Parts: sequence; structure tokens; C-alpha cells
Amino acid sequence: VYNEERERAHRLAVEFLENYKKDRYHKGLYIYGKYGTGKSYLLSAIAQVLAERNISVLFVYMPDLVRSIKQGMNEGNLEARINQLKQADVLMLDDLGGENMSSWFRDEVLVPVTQYRLSAKLPVFVSSNLEFVKLIEFFTVSKDDMDRSKAARLIQRIKDLTTYVKLSESQYQT
Repeated sequence: VYNEERERAHRLAVEFLENYKKDRYHKGLYIYGKYGTGKSYLLSAIAQVLAERNISVLFVYMPDLVRSIKQGMNEGNLEARINQLKQADVLMLDDLGGENMSSWFRDEVLVPVTQYRLSAKLPVFVSSNLEFVKLIEFFTVSKDDMDRSKAARLIQRIKDLTTYVKLSESQYQT
């Protein structure tokens, strides 16, 4: 079903692709919606166009990223893995909220990566089943005020890095 939401998502993706240059910052997208609405498909289409232009895109599926970071701790190359996330021309985080979140991963991986990318003006794209309000709950691991505050700071960085795009209708409806 092609509707106003899809039209807006497509228009924002095209605008990014038309305006993106390595030396000129352009916000990425935060694409939120239920399973099957085409979020990952849209991210991968954008990534494909960027890759064809020889732009380094790091496309990571969040549950795999958590495992990879743990593996990096065991192999002694954690910092190198985090630096890849920080320094890719374009970072795409697919299925944020689908991973097993810990306060350590939030504070030692996601916060430094988003902070670096914000200050370096490097675009981030995110797909998630969770809208921002639910994302704060997800990132508030221990449910105390300090933890809630840390979660809110991370969400604020994501908001600063992205344009919010909602896809509520299933792509496969007739």
C-alpha cells in the first residue's frame, strides 16, 4: 500500500541520497514501524545506492552487533570494532530494540558511538519496532532515575542524528 507515510519515507531517502556528500552533513533517518512494514528494505536500498557511489556504509543488525562487541572483548579488538562504528561514512543500525540490552552496551558502545558521530557530523540510520517513548523504556535497563537519565541522553543523540519516519501500514497488504 502506497500512502502518505511511504511517500514521505521515500522522499526523505531520495533527499538524503541527492544531498549527501562526505564533506556536508545530512541527517539520517529513524524508521519506526511494526514488523513487515519495509524498514530494513528501505535501509538496504539506501545502503546499496551509497555503496555504488563508493561510500563506506556499515550496516549492522543490532542483535549481531551485541554478539560482535562481546566477541571483540574476548579477542582484544573491542576498540577497533567500536572505531569502525564511529568512523564509517554512514552507519545503519537495523532493528534497534531487537537486541539484548545491557547498561554497559548502552553506556560504553552506543553512547560513545552516537556522540562521536554527532560531533563529527556523520549520518546514522536506524530501523526499529519501537517509537522513541518505548525506546527510552527499552534503554532504561535497571529502571532507576540515573539509568532513565542515561537512556534519555542516548535517545536525544539519536533524535539529533535522525529524522523520525513512521511506517505503520504493512507493506504487503492488498
